[in-house]
Amino acid sequence: MNSLVPLLAGISLGYSLAQAGDVPYIIAANIGVLVFIITAQLERIAGRRKL
Repeated sequence: MNSLVPLLAGISLGYSLAQAGDVPYIIAANIGVLVFIITAQLERIAGRRKL
């Protein structure tokens, strides 16, 4: 469930950038995936530190 939040955030960020015409859709999709991967890694690191 938690991993859906950064995924949706990344997708919406990439989509809004593409809608604004600043970046092509392919690059916007990559930005969304990168945001998802980075936040997932941060969540894993934070999870390890709690344990």
